[in-house]
Amino acid sequence: MLERFTGDARGVVTGAREAALRLGHDWIGCEHLLLALTATDGEGGMILRDQGITPGRVRWEAVRLARAGGGASLFDVLDRDALAPIGSDLDALRG
Repeated sequence: MLERFTGDARGVVTGAREAALRLGHDWIGCEHLLLALTATDGEGGMILRDQGITPGRVRWEAVRLARAGGGASLFDVLDRDALAPIGSDLDALRG
């Protein structure tokens, strides 16, 4: 499937995989794609960095919200927080 992507897009996906591995995550999520994109020299990366969205800041937020090696994606954390006020437990619902 990656053969259909442009070289720049393949680089971002590869960078996202490497970022996930460095963080000890067993998934590749939007946070990893954003981290890889902010590290590129392309126009998208420059625009993000100009707005203060740096690789260091994205990495810090990803670890803060999902914990390094925590095994849960950023969206698991957000889902858990969204369900808590109504008395629902994400793990129980998945079970």
